Parts: sequence; C-alpha cells; structure tokens
Amino acid sequence: MDFLVDDYERMQVLPIEVKSGKDYTRHSALDNFMSTPDYGIDRAIVFSNERKVERINGILYMPVYYSMFLNHDQESPSVILPNLERV
Repeated sequence: MDFLVDDYERMQVLPIEVKSGKDYTRHSALDNFMSTPDYGIDRAIVFSNERKVERINGILYMPVYYSMFLNHDQESPSVILPNLERV
C-alpha cells in the first residue's frame, strides 16, 4: 500500500497502490488491509500502466495518469474522482 487518503464523507480512508508491472492485480498488502474487518475498508484504488478502467471486488484499477484527477479541495474536504461507485 502506497498511500492512504482521508475520505471525510464516508469517514474512512481510501487506500491507494501504484503498480508498474504486468501483474498489477496482485497486491497482498492491499488485500490484507481490506480484509481486516476492524478497518471497514470496502474500496481502494490501484494505479497501473494498463489503459483500461475496471472494478474488481471493490478495487478500482485505473491508468496511473488518472491520478491527476484525485483532488482534495480545501473548502470541501472530500476525495473527488468521477463517481467511484459507477465504474
């Protein structure tokens, strides 16, 4: 796991992992973090060199250049990404 971002609207953290290889869907630290019931984490983001956007088991896989769309606005403290629930 590379980053944890506060998601104030959901009162959770949003774990983010950045992968450079072809096996970007293998992420044991992120899987262990998400499977710990006390943390209550139900979604995460993995940035990789792949071009497609997909969601598998609550993990949103996106190209690394999409990271520029993560925005933490000072006036509205929330993680802004184009509707994570719809992808």
